[in-house]
Parts: sequence; structure tokens; C-alpha cells
Amino acid sequence: MRKLVVVATTLVALIVSAAVPTSAWAEEASPVASPGAAIVESAVAVDGRSLHVACVGSGGPTVLLEGGGPATDGSTYFVYALGSDLAAAFGTRVCAYDRAGTGQSDPDPKGVRTLKEAAADFLAVMASPDLGCPCVAVGGSLGGSIALMALNSDPSESAGLVLLDAVYPGYLDEFIALGSLGSPEAALASDPYMTGQNEEKLDLVTGFRQVAAPARPPGIPVVVVTHGAGEVPGCFPCSAGYPVEKMEAAWQAGQVRLAAALGAKLVVAENTGHDIATENPGLAIAVTAEVIAAVHDPSTWATPAASPAA
Repeated sequence: MRKLVVVATTLVALIVSAAVPTSAWAEEASPVASPGAAIVESAVAVDGRSLHVACVGSGGPTVLLEGGGPATDGSTYFVYALGSDLAAAFGTRVCAYDRAGTGQSDPDPKGVRTLKEAAADFLAVMASPDLGCPCVAVGGSLGGSIALMALNSDPSESAGLVLLDAVYPGYLDEFIALGSLGSPEAALASDPYMTGQNEEKLDLVTGFRQVAAPARPPGIPVVVVTHGAGEVPGCFPCSAGYPVEKMEAAWQAGQVRLAAALGAKLVVAENTGHDIATENPGLAIAVTAEVIAAVHDPSTWATPAASPAA
């Protein structure tokens, strides 16, 4: 269960063997960063704390990465490792930040936090003049939930959104309800790791229950990508007798509802597990490039009645 929120937007393999589709955004977004471009670091002050931010490249809209977790490594790692390549591929500035208590960011003195506080930090980063938002946010699993909550709280900083197998509204209680009496799944809400004794001191039980779909579509290009293979998120593995097929069906239905609420394109990543960016980097690049293209030219964006599988 604990691995559920660890992977998500792991971009370590995002560039490898991935072809970026040619589209209008590639011509319009300039200048383009080249590999080895200088990384610019900055700090965003939030309630007396400092959040560490790293950016590379130029051109808009800025792409802001929100990694998975809980983890002690901050998301700026991805900018150091692959940021200049991503910036060159997208023709935009690429940024990431370290969530509270991770990487080079200060911990929150309050201790245990929920996703509501994490989303407020995400918005504070987006509001920083250094980023030049509205931005395209790319997040998955836990990171996708945080990005979604930030969008719902203040859509003005969001130009577009890519969710890679994000934890959808209602997931946790659906997962728990399918567990038999006395099983680890049924007792998940009292698991110390899930209630704050994890790498980021996140109360995931409260946090996942805070995640909600917007009351109306936000009117920006959004892509919701859901896994098409592998273990159902939350089962690594689940206990014997847990109805994984039912939970898998619930997960896919939850992604469909989320896409509908966001007015998003829904893409099923065939033969790809929960860690979509690592297992299918070409798809992760392609959907992000498509959102960037739609920001530059809204006429390129049309939400199909039923998106094809990828």
C-alpha cells in the first residue's frame, strides 16, 4: 500500500526513446533551451518557511512538475537530472519544487500536514513571479491530487493540467470498503503510515478525502491518463482475498468521472502500470506537448466523446 504514492511523476526515463510530436507549439515557443542550459534556483516564502524551486529553459507556458510521494527527495531532482532535455523537447521553461520537508525546502513546524496545506504550497510556487504562470502542471498519483486541489482552489494560475494516474476523488473510501473485516485494507484509515508517520508527515487519510472534482470544468486543456496494466494502485500486493478486480474497475470508473468533471481527454495507457512516466515516457511527453500546443492555439483542442487508448 505504501508504494501507491511513491512513484507517480518519476521522470527519470521520460526522455529515453521518446519522440515528441511535431505541432504548432514547437514553432511558437522560443527560444528553446539546449541540453546543459543553466538551472536557476530560487526560494518561495510561505508562512515563514522557504520552498526550494529550480527552473531551466525559457519559453511559455512554464511546465511545473509535481512529483509523487511521500518521499524525502524533492522534485527539483528531476530538473537537475533531465530539466534541460525536457525544456528543449517542450520549448518551454520547466520547473519543479521541493515540498515541505523534502529536498532543500524547510519542514512545516506544524508537523503533520494534509493535502490541503500541500496544495496551498503548490499555489504559492505557481504565484511566484519567477515562474511566470499560468503554468501547465504535470502530476501523478499523490502529486496529481495536489495539483488538482490547487486548480480547484485557484484556477487562475493554471494554463493546463496533465494527470498521470492521479488518486481520484473517493478512491480511499472505495479501497477500504472492499476490504474484509480484519484485513489490512479495511483498517487502512488507522495505519500510522497513512495518518502521518511517513517521509513527508502527510496525513494521507485526511488528505485523500479532501480531494474533490471541480463543480464545473475549468475551461483549460486537461489530459487524464490512467494505467492499463499492472497491479491496481494500492495493491503491492493486496492481501489474499481482496477483490482486486473490483477495485481495478472502481479505479477506472473514478478516472472516467474525474475526466468528465474536468472536461478532459481520457487516455488509457495500454500495457503501462501506475508509474506511467517511467514505463511509458513517450506517452507522458506526447500528452504534455498536446496540452502545451492547446495553450498556444486553443483551436487545436477538442475533447472527444471517447478518447482512444494510447
